[in-house]
Amino acid sequence: MDNLRLVLWAGFFVLLWLGVNQWNLDYAAPPTNPSVVSTQTKELTTQNNKRAEETAGVLGLSDKLPAVTIQGRSAETAEKPRIASRLVTVKTDVLELGINPDKGGDIVQAKLLKYFPSKNETSTPIELLSYNEESYQYFQTGLLSLNNLPEPNHQQAFVENYKKLELREGQEQVSTSLVWRANQEQTNLEVVKSYTLKKGRYDILLTYDVKNLGTQDYTFVLYNQLVKKDKKQERSMFNVETYSFNGPIIYDGDSYEKLDISELGSAPTTTTHTNGWASNIQHHFLVAMVPERNQP
Repeated sequence: MDNLRLVLWAGFFVLLWLGVNQWNLDYAAPPTNPSVVSTQTKELTTQNNKRAEETAGVLGLSDKLPAVTIQGRSAETAEKPRIASRLVTVKTDVLELGINPDKGGDIVQAKLLKYFPSKNETSTPIELLSYNEESYQYFQTGLLSLNNLPEPNHQQAFVENYKKLELREGQEQVSTSLVWRANQEQTNLEVVKSYTLKKGRYDILLTYDVKNLGTQDYTFVLYNQLVKKDKKQERSMFNVETYSFNGPIIYDGDSYEKLDISELGSAPTTTTHTNGWASNIQHHFLVAMVPERNQP
């Protein structure tokens, strides 16, 4: 059986990047007829490209899957994000992450251990990602099945290997993995979602290791979305942060564009860039989704 690995290089730009990108994946049982498989591959590639173009992120208070066209799939309803009863914590000398195993194995909390709100507030570090209802911001990532089969999306529960992991003295990096499995009839699938953090850096390596151990052909598309609350803030001459831009931007490899969040609420934007990234910026900090280099 095929054992395919999708690697997404990721990090936090300046302070925190989480790199993710929308890619197409094919996971199939071993071919018995090369000519037939060749035809199927072309058809699946076309379907993947079409679906990738249709995939749209979800902005705001929502737990929906991306808006995609799949025959026989019912529409998802919006759901208020629930506070996780437990989080897998991963800590280095500069970062502390909270990963929700009950909801897609996604990063929903990120603290910058070397940065604080002000010189007078040094007890609590800056928190860029959180489930805080007043200012929530977190990632939703996963794989969607083009075959309308079981899939490891951000609504699925994963099984964690560690509940708490910390970079020890002498170590250069630390990794944690979460596992999702589907085993029914012809389907026997295992997906391992892993995060790797390095000492002194804000880079995060996110990998999906997909093993198709059954006889059912699988075709996936990877999606990634950043959910953030649009919090209106009154300007104050005593608080410079109230005058700074707080919202989404897209970098095309040469320059960046600020997006009007009110317009995104009514109609998502569609654009393709190579060596660019999409992010939410907040005064001195930003959280960005960054694809692997030389990938659209």
